[in-house]
Parts: sequence; structure tokens; C-alpha cells
Amino acid sequence: MPVSGKRQCQNIQRAVTRIQKQYMLGVTMAQLQSNKVLQDAVCYQVLIIGEAASKILEADSATVNILDQGGQHGLLAALAKSKATRNLIIHQYHNITASIVWATVTSDELKEIDRVARHLEHKL
Repeated sequence: MPVSGKRQCQNIQRAVTRIQKQYMLGVTMAQLQSNKVLQDAVCYQVLIIGEAASKILEADSATVNILDQGGQHGLLAALAKSKATRNLIIHQYHNITASIVWATVTSDELKEIDRVARHLEHKL
């Protein structure tokens, strides 16, 4: 059974919260670099975000229409970027370093995708 767009938005929000408020809260780059389990946990949550974004973009045309009609192309771009990050981790797993994980979770990408998910959840 397909998961609704609203549910995918909730999955994104939950994964962002886990990264920001549980896994990475107070963690330094050096700590992340020395903790492979933490790197894997964060990557898994980034995969969840990217997969949910992918499902929204590919299967929920109503959601994409909401964004298109509202002139929210930045929100579409945030979903596409999360999908691309997921694809990078899945297909280039051997090239993923702590620096890449750090850059992903300390950039504005997580804040933006969380904002997108919250916006969409209220529209659906």
C-alpha cells in the first residue's frame, strides 16, 4: 500500500528531528569522524528523507501541483536536492566520508527540507 504524501512529510520531519535533536546535538566534526556508528545512523536518516522526498516527487502529482501552482519552485528544488543526496549515498556509498555527512547535516539543507515537509503537510 502506497504511503500518502502527508505521511511522507511526517517521515521527513521525524528523520530531521532525529538528526538535529538526537544524533548530532552537541556533536563536533571530530566526534562524528571518530564514530562510524553515528555516521551510519545519520546517513540512514538522510536516506529516509531522500526516499520520502523521492516518493513525493514521483508518486504524488497532487503535491507537486500544489507546489507548482503556488509558485513554490524552491520547495520543489529542496525535495529534488534531498532525492539527489539519497542517490549519492546509495550509489556512491564507497565515497561517503565524515566530511560529506557533516556538510550535509550542518548546511541549511535539513532546515529547508523540514520547512518544505511542514508546509506540504498542512496543504495535504
